[in-house]
Amino acid sequence: MRLTALFLGIFSAFTLLNASAFEIQTKKGAVEIKETPKKVAVLDVGVLDNLAALEVEAAATPDKLRPDFVADAHKNAKTFGSMREVDFAKIANVEPDLIIVATKSAKNFDEAAKIAQTIDLSMDGDSFTATLNRLATLGKIFGKEEKAAEITSRINKLFAETKTAAEGKTGKALIILANDGKLSLFGKESRLGWIEKLGFELIDKEAEKQADGKPARNHGGTKSIDAEFIKNADADWIFVVDRAKAIDQKDAEKAEETLSKAGTLDSKAAKNNRLIYLSPAEIYIDFGGIIALERTLNELKQAFSK
Repeated sequence: MRLTALFLGIFSAFTLLNASAFEIQTKKGAVEIKETPKKVAVLDVGVLDNLAALEVEAAATPDKLRPDFVADAHKNAKTFGSMREVDFAKIANVEPDLIIVATKSAKNFDEAAKIAQTIDLSMDGDSFTATLNRLATLGKIFGKEEKAAEITSRINKLFAETKTAAEGKTGKALIILANDGKLSLFGKESRLGWIEKLGFELIDKEAEKQADGKPARNHGGTKSIDAEFIKNADADWIFVVDRAKAIDQKDAEKAEETLSKAGTLDSKAAKNNRLIYLSPAEIYIDFGGIIALERTLNELKQAFSK
């Protein structure tokens, strides 16, 4: 009887220790999280955006964060350099329970995993849906599932309102990245491809090839275009993202100047007040952030409501 009671006691204690464990889906498959992390190091701006929305402050982040609201939400975090030049010793000094990488920082997974449990929350497919899924995952990790559900409901409502505002005003749309005198296109498979769901016909183009036959490398997954492409597209709407403004590159050519040289300011879209400059840091830097997504939707809704 005593041995049975002892065994049951040990079993019950073991069960309690593991009761808080749960499983999440990541880029590398299913991962078990043993308990809610108390200290997290994050190597991705979009993830930090989601944590800000969930009111979770990271213990360690890259320095010089943009957009400003992301930096403000994690102002008490220790910094470990940039995402390109990570000081892993500084991350280790924080003694995080969890490290999160994604997209551009995913290459640091193996090195980070030497310090603490590391998960990769890089996104695939439709970035609108993927952003909501990422928010739900982070809500589960940090015990903020109800908060995540509330935010998701708000975003879906805003999306429906934006789509309603666009009714009768849609048509062909170009989404352009202006980059210090160069122009490229966010196509259907890009981070802004979800705009097509609002009822637009998103103009795309075939990816260019290098001499070796492989797709040309273009900045941020975009495809290079020129003035002739923009003219022939004859878009009803043109949405512009200014990379130089996003990264605060003050000596770069402004998007307006680049578009003027390309004749875009004389386009049908411009003449109809349908040449829209979107907040660039939210799109170019804060990829996969729920606050950034909400801000972009609000900008689009406002543009369609005029």
